[in-house]
Amino acid sequence: MRKLLCFGVLLFAAWAADRPDLTGTWVLDVSHSPSAGSKVKAETLAISQKTDAVEITEDTTEGNGKSVKVDIACNTEAQGCKIKENGQATEVSFWYNGPILVMMEQRHGNDFVTQKKLKPSDDGKTMSMEVVYIAPPGHKPESYTFTRQLLAGH
Repeated sequence: MRKLLCFGVLLFAAWAADRPDLTGTWVLDVSHSPSAGSKVKAETLAISQKTDAVEITEDTTEGNGKSVKVDIACNTEAQGCKIKENGQATEVSFWYNGPILVMMEQRHGNDFVTQKKLKPSDDGKTMSMEVVYIAPPGHKPESYTFTRQLLAGH
């Protein structure tokens, strides 16, 4: 029994070590995100990771100056969670693919489907976000770079 317990603890530690540390506040680095173009003037992601869930607050200022704030909270077991975004029902799911947090968004059923892959740099100071448009087809993937904001005094 003791060996089984030790094995379980080691297995959990290895599994947890594979997950990225994304908790914190991340600000879009427009100068290193050519895909942002005129679509986004500013974007901040406040991410809170739990053992089996993720909470993200997206605060975006679009190119036309419109401000949009979206709160997302969902488990990390690839099970869909319903959220309201711009008054529309959206289904979101999260899961880990090694050191990457994957977020799938489905709008209007499956008419608009995007996949976002969040991966921190080795030093944890920046995070890359790759956005892949699954439906409708024909859009090129986009890449964004975010910078982790340090708390005052750190």
